[in-house]
Amino acid sequence: MRPGVLSQTTLVIFVSTDPSVPRTPLTFLAHDWVVQAFAAVLLAQIGVYTVPLVDAATLHWVGSTAYLMPYVLLAVVAAFEGLGAVRDRAERRFWSWMGGGCVIWLATLSGVAIINVKGWTPPLDLASDGAYMLFYVVLMAAVELRPDVVDLEGRFVLERNLRWAGLAVLVVGWFAYFVIVPLVVDPRFYETTRPSSLYFVTLDVIMLVRFSMLARGAGPARWRLLYAGLGVATAALLACDALDALAAGGVVRFPNGRLTDLFWLSAPAAFVAAFRLSRAPIPSGLAPSVASPDLLRSLDPVRVGGLLVAGAFTFPAAHFVLQLIVNLNPAIDRALHGVVLAAMSILGALAIVAYRRLERHRTGHERSRAALEDRLRQAHKLEAVGRVTGAVSHELGNALNAVALHVDRAVEELGTEHPAASELLKAQDASKRAATFTRDLLVVSRKRPVVPRPLNLNATLRAAESTIRDTVGSRVAVDLQLSPDAGHVLMGLDAFQAVLTTLVMNARDAMPEGGALHIETGRVILEPDRAFVQALRPGRYGRFLVADTGAGIPSHVMGHLFEPFFTTKDRTGGSGLGLAMAYSLVTQHGGQITARSEDMRGAEFEILLPAADPPAAEARPGD
Repeated sequence: MRPGVLSQTTLVIFVSTDPSVPRTPLTFLAHDWVVQAFAAVLLAQIGVYTVPLVDAATLHWVGSTAYLMPYVLLAVVAAFEGLGAVRDRAERRFWSWMGGGCVIWLATLSGVAIINVKGWTPPLDLASDGAYMLFYVVLMAAVELRPDVVDLEGRFVLERNLRWAGLAVLVVGWFAYFVIVPLVVDPRFYETTRPSSLYFVTLDVIMLVRFSMLARGAGPARWRLLYAGLGVATAALLACDALDALAAGGVVRFPNGRLTDLFWLSAPAAFVAAFRLSRAPIPSGLAPSVASPDLLRSLDPVRVGGLLVAGAFTFPAAHFVLQLIVNLNPAIDRALHGVVLAAMSILGALAIVAYRRLERHRTGHERSRAALEDRLRQAHKLEAVGRVTGAVSHELGNALNAVALHVDRAVEELGTEHPAASELLKAQDASKRAATFTRDLLVVSRKRPVVPRPLNLNATLRAAESTIRDTVGSRVAVDLQLSPDAGHVLMGLDAFQAVLTTLVMNARDAMPEGGALHIETGRVILEPDRAFVQALRPGRYGRFLVADTGAGIPSHVMGHLFEPFFTTKDRTGGSGLGLAMAYSLVTQHGGQITARSEDMRGAEFEILLPAADPPAAEARPGD
């Protein structure tokens, strides 16, 4: 580009910071002080090239090292300035790593400038290439942090580690291929800049492909824009390294270093723009209006394995291309074959690990699907029964209220001494039991409204401990393990007591010869995957567990356990509404109840209830 055109372009940066100017990404960059400082340094150094004050040889030496240093320093400033205001921890770490890569770039340029003064030796040249390799390693590792993916930490650690392992094999393998082997086998070949140039071009291509994939597949549009900006910066690196490779191969020649120096400025300029773009407000047209339906698809083990396999095949493909364009001596060629074979073997092994992980994922998804289908069938059954029981309980309740009213009046008028009083009292008791039954039907049919309130799990169980022991009797040992972090849950006291009574009585009936009853509390955090399987919202839940050492639950019974009117007892021992009522109460309060029984050795009921903050007037918040 001609200096005059470049000066006119740069002057656009120095516009007035009028607050009325729309803060689009481009205007934000135009008003950003780091971008303006970059332009100011650029204008100052363009004068050195425009006015022939320094000879071409000196310009070429300065341009290859110290000339770039202020621009890379501004790239470091662009990455870290204002980073503390970024709230998202994953994004903050991502930009810190990207800035750290530029710090390594700056340190390498400083070292190269010193080496130019002292003179080059093969060990120093190797150290320089190794330092540039670290620059690529940090940037490529930062990419795999994936800050655009929600809740990555703890969920896809293995996939990320596999990517990092494949990244290490790629970078180190190509370093051995292009740098170590020529230096060891034929140092004369390494004395040229051709091996290093080819190495950096290869890494540039890998990074460019990765950023292109992310720019296309990222969920939020903001990150598609940021990844595209980083892809432009990587493309600038690729163009500069490709130019160096062509010059090293004698394909192109430059009379002086001015053109290449100015061309190399495109790389730090693109990094500065990409880094500062992360602080820019994204216009509404670019905001993610609809979340990606499969935001985590790029983290799927299939894609991880495919990436590793693709990396493995890049080695023989690049080796074949290199043999066509570069005349290598047989000793170097044999050594390069060994590097290619070793890299392919390691990447192939990592791909196998990824596919084994995929198989475990597939099995887990099948189990999750089966669990969801069971819950859906249960919900359909309850809905169908609820319609019937709701209508029946309403009509039956009205009739029972009328019967109870007439029986009460008859008892009051006749008195307890009347011969028919005993029969009337029996009728009165029967009507009360029927009224209780209709209330249970209303609970199962979800016709009774629930009012969730913060309930202290531990305090409620401590208050009910004596009642629990009286209910199960002296032949059953009661063990309460109340976790101090159980806290409060959203559930009415009456509803919780009804659920607790049902579970305790069922445990007692399952241990006629005695046994042990274990009651436990705690708190869990449901990640989106597990919450989806449980048909719950992600978040904090109080955990309440009731386990017994009874005969257990047969597998053919487990599928009908929470169905209304289903019971394994005779009709005199229960109505079959207990567990159905408990299930309805728990789910109405936003929780979930599950039952487990392994090898017919006892039964375990786990209840998850939404966690709640303690009320302001809580007397003992530590319970």
